[in-house]
Amino acid sequence: MTKFINIQNLIYLTIFSSPTYLIKFSIFKIPTNLLEVLILITIAYWFWKNILLLYPKIYNLFEKNKILTFSIFTIILGLIISSFLNNNLLKELSIIKSWFILPILFGLVTYDQIKSTQEIQKILNTIFYSSAFISIVSLFYLSLSKLTYDGRLSSIYLSPNHLAMILAPGLLIGTWSILNKNKFLLLKSILILDIILVLFFTHSYATWVALAISLLCITPFLISPKKKAFFFIIITSIFLIFLFFENESDKFKSILNLEERSSLNSRLIIWQSSRKILSENWLWGIGPGNFQEKYLEYQKYFPPYLEWAVPQPHNLFLAFWLQSGLLGFLGFILLLFYFCLKTIKTLFYLKDFYQKSLYLLFISLILEVLLVGLLDTPYWKNDLALIFWSIIFLNATLLNKELN
Repeated sequence: MTKFINIQNLIYLTIFSSPTYLIKFSIFKIPTNLLEVLILITIAYWFWKNILLLYPKIYNLFEKNKILTFSIFTIILGLIISSFLNNNLLKELSIIKSWFILPILFGLVTYDQIKSTQEIQKILNTIFYSSAFISIVSLFYLSLSKLTYDGRLSSIYLSPNHLAMILAPGLLIGTWSILNKNKFLLLKSILILDIILVLFFTHSYATWVALAISLLCITPFLISPKKKAFFFIIITSIFLIFLFFENESDKFKSILNLEERSSLNSRLIIWQSSRKILSENWLWGIGPGNFQEKYLEYQKYFPPYLEWAVPQPHNLFLAFWLQSGLLGFLGFILLLFYFCLKTIKTLFYLKDFYQKSLYLLFISLILEVLLVGLLDTPYWKNDLALIFWSIIFLNATLLNKELN
């Protein structure tokens, strides 16, 4: 029994169970969810197993990841300052705990436990199989016609866009795995088709475009020159097929016809309101989780909103600046700059094809997040934050540790 209860298996279980944040309850009147409990168990078990080695482990982690550590500290400090300067402190601290502190600590535990590239691949496979499981569950919702009012598939999530954003990393990882000819190719191919099918019924255009660009920019480097043209044709064909069938949807028609109530026009109004809020709160922000209230408060400056329930500003960078202030925003930009610059720089010196492919995968994963982030907020949820920091710390492992 004890061989199954170890930190590695807890890491795999927690990542696979990312949708369990939807199972909410209270412990001693403190609101939480099942995913948070799994993260806390993993962190507590790691502390217990490493109690005598905590100082050297933490010191070594910080010493090898100074810029990463500084950027994380800056983000957290910006969030805390912004929270104390606004009016919903308990709510704001709860968000900091759930979407930042716990995912980051989980990432640190993951970083410490990884000893080989095979262990990195196991964690990546866990993200893929989690996405595949979500897509299978989503097919049942689709078969029962459990769709939103506008005919989109949201499955167990509150919005189709959220479903698409949580599936996207799995599709990229699955494609990478097949191109590297890893195990279970037939099974993974079937699961990838399942994910693609579910992605289509989300009608989430931002994720579609981000995935297409990420695949076309990154994965051709992983295949032979003779197959590049074929791969390009496959990705382009899938994207065009999506657009062909999407041509009849009301959402697509409303965008093409520039209808007043289209999702694009709705976003334009949200961004205008966000810029107005930012112009008056550019230094310290409005605090995490307060955008909905501020958005409604600023209605008086604009014509009637097309969309009223807007918990986030539909832009990743606006979301960070607004909710963590200028300090947190600069920390986030530093994190991305460090990630991209050091990863790309390392690529030029690598000769091992497998490690090079891992770096390319991590670049594609972050590129997809940033591209979606231009039109949505692919971070400010428990599961999205967990996957984001897992990717950051997996990449840091490759950059700063000698692996077997």
